[in-house]
Amino acid sequence: KTSFYSSGLSDQENDAIKASTGMTLGDLPFRYLGVPLNSRKLSLPNCQSLIQQVKGRLSSWSVKTLSFSDRLLLIKTVIAGITTFWCSAFILPKACIKKINSMCNLFLWKGNLDGHHASRVAWDTITLTKVQGGLGIKDLLTWNRACCLRLIWMLFFREESVWVIWFKEAILKGSIHNYWTVKTSQKHSWLVNKLIKMRPIVYPLIKMKVEDGRSALFWHHNWAPAGCI
Repeated sequence: KTSFYSSGLSDQENDAIKASTGMTLGDLPFRYLGVPLNSRKLSLPNCQSLIQQVKGRLSSWSVKTLSFSDRLLLIKTVIAGITTFWCSAFILPKACIKKINSMCNLFLWKGNLDGHHASRVAWDTITLTKVQGGLGIKDLLTWNRACCLRLIWMLFFREESVWVIWFKEAILKGSIHNYWTVKTSQKHSWLVNKLIKMRPIVYPLIKMKVEDGRSALFWHHNWAPAGCI
């Protein structure tokens, strides 16, 4: 069985699609490959399956006698793999990230998830690289932001992507240059507005080559050595 999902269409338009394709109109949210697909920003309840998956893995390891280095390795590999899949698809709520960090912190120092345990080192320090004095565990908040930056990178360097083509036409009115000037809107999805709001982070990372000047915006692009004029 195949369903389609629509947004902003009238009942008549949805009925026409159903009649011509033979598909049914589905309801959001629904799950695909174990993750929730929703047109709205994820809430903490939407992330319960992720939290329970992480909790289940940590609890299963708690019955084993593991050294500190063993627990650290499991967090850096298995738990990181689970969370990376979600981070690459969604902007996770801070409450979800805080919950996962709390469980990992408890498991790392205590070996189980029972009760409370005072950490010997702050989690912000643990998530630093070893060169910086940490243990090299990925900071979920930073990693989630990096995944969002990857979507913006795709806008500039993956023109063949269907999502990029849609974004350029529907949001940027046909030109990638409009990314620097487009405004947030209630008509946009929460994800689109989030990507627009990330411009201050993205701007220093992308340099424009002026060349003949046809594709450069004098006042908006980051082409001068000192930045935007």
